[in-house]
Amino acid sequence: MLADIHANYPALMAVLNRLDELEIKDAIVLGDIVGYGPHPMECIRELQKRNFLVIKGNHDHALVTGIPARGFSPVGRWVLEWSAAEVEKAECDWLANLPAYHQQDNWIAVHGAPQDKTFF
Repeated sequence: MLADIHANYPALMAVLNRLDELEIKDAIVLGDIVGYGPHPMECIRELQKRNFLVIKGNHDHALVTGIPARGFSPVGRWVLEWSAAEVEKAECDWLANLPAYHQQDNWIAVHGAPQDKTFF
Protein backbone atom coordinates (compact mmCIF):
# COMPACT_ATOMS: atom_id res chain seq x y z
CA MET A 1 0.00 0.00 0.00
CA LEU A 2 1.27 3.44 -0.97
CA ALA A 3 -0.21 6.83 -0.11
CA ASP A 4 0.57 10.52 -0.13
CA ILE A 5 3.23 10.44 -2.82
CA HIS A 6 2.76 14.19 -3.26
CA ALA A 7 4.83 14.42 -6.45
CA ASN A 8 8.03 13.19 -4.75
CA TYR A 9 9.47 11.20 -7.64
CA PRO A 10 12.77 10.15 -6.01
CA ALA A 11 10.91 8.71 -3.02
CA LEU A 12 8.34 7.01 -5.26
CA MET A 13 11.10 5.41 -7.33
CA ALA A 14 12.87 4.15 -4.19
CA VAL A 15 9.65 2.44 -3.10
CA LEU A 16 8.86 1.07 -6.57
CA ASN A 17 12.40 -0.25 -6.97
CA ARG A 18 12.08 -2.06 -3.65
CA LEU A 19 8.73 -3.53 -4.70
CA ASP A 20 10.39 -4.72 -7.92
CA GLU A 21 13.22 -6.33 -5.93
CA LEU A 22 10.62 -8.17 -3.85
CA GLU A 23 8.71 -9.09 -7.04
CA ILE A 24 5.57 -7.39 -5.76
CA LYS A 25 3.38 -6.59 -8.76
CA ASP A 26 0.11 -5.54 -7.11
CA ALA A 27 -0.46 -2.64 -4.76
CA ILE A 28 -3.05 -0.10 -3.70
CA VAL A 29 -2.28 3.61 -3.96
CA LEU A 30 -4.45 5.59 -1.54
CA GLY A 31 -4.29 8.90 -3.35
CA ASP A 32 -2.50 12.23 -3.32
CA ILE A 33 -0.19 11.51 -6.20
CA VAL A 34 0.20 15.27 -6.72
CA GLY A 35 0.73 18.16 -4.34
CA TYR A 36 3.75 19.64 -2.52
CA GLY A 37 6.51 18.00 -4.59
CA PRO A 38 7.99 19.17 -7.90
CA HIS A 39 7.39 16.05 -10.03
CA PRO A 40 3.66 15.54 -10.60
CA MET A 41 3.97 14.37 -14.22
CA GLU A 42 6.73 11.90 -13.47
CA CYS A 43 4.81 10.37 -10.57
CA ILE A 44 1.58 10.08 -12.55
CA ARG A 45 3.33 8.51 -15.53
CA GLU A 46 5.23 6.05 -13.37
CA LEU A 47 2.04 4.88 -11.66
CA GLN A 48 0.27 4.59 -15.01
CA LYS A 49 2.85 1.95 -15.99
CA ARG A 50 1.90 -0.26 -13.06
CA ASN A 51 -0.98 -2.61 -12.52
CA PHE A 52 -1.90 -0.93 -9.24
CA LEU A 53 -5.32 -0.07 -7.89
CA VAL A 54 -5.17 3.72 -7.58
CA ILE A 55 -7.77 5.86 -5.85
CA LYS A 56 -8.08 9.62 -5.84
CA GLY A 57 -6.81 11.78 -3.01
CA ASN A 58 -8.01 15.26 -2.10
CA HIS A 59 -5.01 16.90 -3.81
CA ASP A 60 -5.63 14.89 -6.99
CA HIS A 61 -9.31 15.82 -6.87
CA ALA A 62 -8.58 19.53 -6.34
CA LEU A 63 -6.09 19.62 -9.19
CA VAL A 64 -8.63 18.33 -11.72
CA THR A 65 -11.84 19.93 -10.44
CA GLY A 66 -10.63 23.34 -9.32
CA ILE A 67 -8.72 24.32 -6.24
CA PRO A 68 -11.17 25.31 -3.49
CA ALA A 69 -10.71 28.47 -1.47
CA ARG A 70 -10.71 26.43 1.75
CA GLY A 71 -9.23 23.14 2.82
CA PHE A 72 -5.60 23.65 1.80
CA SER A 73 -2.74 25.52 3.41
CA PRO A 74 -1.38 28.50 1.46
CA VAL A 75 1.62 26.42 0.36
CA GLY A 76 -0.59 23.48 -0.58
CA ARG A 77 -2.82 25.77 -2.66
CA TRP A 78 0.17 27.41 -4.34
CA VAL A 79 1.68 24.06 -5.30
CA LEU A 80 -1.65 22.86 -6.69
CA GLU A 81 -1.91 26.02 -8.80
CA TRP A 82 1.65 25.46 -10.05
CA SER A 83 0.92 21.77 -10.71
CA ALA A 84 -2.21 22.63 -12.70
CA ALA A 85 0.02 24.31 -15.27
CA GLU A 86 2.51 21.43 -15.28
CA VAL A 87 0.22 18.42 -15.60
CA GLU A 88 -0.87 17.68 -19.16
CA LYS A 89 -4.46 17.01 -20.18
CA ALA A 90 -4.10 13.23 -20.57
CA GLU A 91 -2.68 12.94 -17.06
CA CYS A 92 -5.38 15.26 -15.68
CA ASP A 93 -8.00 13.07 -17.33
CA TRP A 94 -6.42 9.98 -15.75
CA LEU A 95 -6.51 11.62 -12.31
CA ALA A 96 -10.08 12.79 -12.85
CA ASN A 97 -11.21 9.26 -13.66
CA LEU A 98 -9.69 7.65 -10.58
CA PRO A 99 -12.30 6.35 -8.16
CA ALA A 100 -12.74 8.11 -4.81
CA TYR A 101 -12.78 4.75 -3.05
CA HIS A 102 -12.60 1.02 -3.64
CA GLN A 103 -14.90 -1.34 -1.79
CA GLN A 104 -14.41 -5.07 -1.77
CA ASP A 105 -15.92 -7.78 0.42
CA ASN A 106 -15.68 -6.46 3.97
CA TRP A 107 -13.19 -3.62 3.48
CA ILE A 108 -12.99 -0.21 1.85
CA ALA A 109 -9.94 1.71 0.66
CA VAL A 110 -10.19 5.51 0.84
CA HIS A 111 -7.82 8.42 1.02
CA GLY A 112 -9.64 10.13 3.87
CA ALA A 113 -12.63 9.22 5.94
CA PRO A 114 -15.90 8.56 4.10
CA GLN A 115 -17.93 9.95 7.01
CA ASP A 116 -16.05 13.27 6.71
CA LYS A 117 -18.41 15.96 5.38
CA THR A 118 -15.68 17.25 3.06
CA PHE A 119 -15.08 13.81 1.52
CA PHE A 120 -15.46 14.20 -2.21
